[in-house]
Amino acid sequence: MAAKKVKIDEKKVARLALDGCQMRTIARIMDIDQETLNRRCKTLIKKKRAERKHKLLKAQNRLVEKGDKAMLIWLGKSVLNQTERKVISGDSARPFIIELHEFGEKKEEKADGDKD
Repeated sequence: MAAKKVKIDEKKVARLALDGCQMRTIARIMDIDQETLNRRCKTLIKKKRAERKHKLLKAQNRLVEKGDKAMLIWLGKSVLNQTERKVISGDSARPFIIELHEFGEKKEEKADGDKD
């Protein structure tokens, strides 16, 4: 005898996916097995997640258009792969030295400013 097919409220699944819920969260809320949800609603969930991403991007773009500098920088880094580069230059006659210290380690300074 075949197992009884579980009824799934696809409108509720769609709303939860659009809200950003993970597959396991949707399955728990719907009280169904995650594999069942994946097998029967995978396409719907992917579509609603894509819609969510589109809505978020539109909201971010509106913030950029209003002059939100932080959002402009964030979008530049995440969408355009822009990075902040720091150029270090110095006197070529003297070597460039980088000291690495363990977390919490602090060197004592002498009165003349030299380190131990």
